[in-house]
Amino acid sequence: MAFININRDSITGNVQIVSEFCKKYGIQLCVVTKFCCSEPKLVDILYDLGIKRIADSNQENFGRLSINTSVQLLKNVIKTRLSDILLLPSLAPHARPQRVFVSDEKLLDALSELPKNVCPDIMLIIEAGDLRD
Repeated sequence: MAFININRDSITGNVQIVSEFCKKYGIQLCVVTKFCCSEPKLVDILYDLGIKRIADSNQENFGRLSINTSVQLLKNVIKTRLSDILLLPSLAPHARPQRVFVSDEKLLDALSELPKNVCPDIMLIIEAGDLRD
């Protein structure tokens, strides 16, 4: 069975180094937590260290976060699928992403059909010739 070994000291040191670098250059840091499926214990540590933005490719992972942490985070879905958009109205408000990355007209159409209070911010992705975002 897979598991995650969380070393709080290593995470703290890494977050401090990266955060200082970002602050120096005026960069807002967003931690991509898809590698660990937004593991709640890890996201709580990141939040306690000052991380306020996370991204995952599976928005359902946000539903596993504690409500106290989740409502304080800006949550981004970086691989939006039609099923994600259709699921938004059924998600608890704290578990909904505030931002989705979209490169498909069908997804934009589906988002336009959502009630305003459910629709997240939309980040348009421009595809390059090699189909990389």
